[in-house]
Amino acid sequence: MERKTSIPGIVAGTVIMTIILFAAAYLMQLLVLSLDMTAYELPALFGNGPVILIIWLIFVLLAKNTGLYDKFGGGLVILISSVLFCILMLLVFPHIAVPYSLIPRRELAADYFQLMIQIFTIASAALCALISGIVVLVAKLNKNIAGNPA
Repeated sequence: MERKTSIPGIVAGTVIMTIILFAAAYLMQLLVLSLDMTAYELPALFGNGPVILIIWLIFVLLAKNTGLYDKFGGGLVILISSVLFCILMLLVFPHIAVPYSLIPRRELAADYFQLMIQIFTIASAALCALISGIVVLVAKLNKNIAGNPA
């Protein structure tokens, strides 16, 4: 029997995962800006999306193996934190300064890289939100069917 997830557990997981995702996006931005932009530009920019997916995969594996969340609670944590992460990426991420020494000499290159990082991370987070929304819906339907057999 799966353990029922509490509301404080969902809130704590959501906050922690949102912070981890935002920190990962910022670290990827620092990595992209610190690379020599002759050959590594596009792989580094495309690599930002899979990093978000890997973080979610680690969360799902930890939640499943430790029994920390049931399917409904885990899906809810992913759904809420993905939406919060997308909002933070749109509203806050462009205003976070990077070290001046990492800003490329090319005109508007740093803004371009920030925009590309936003696009790839938001696309990955939206995919995670869609999948977790389906998981939450199916888990809720299964709970209702199991609770009210006709």
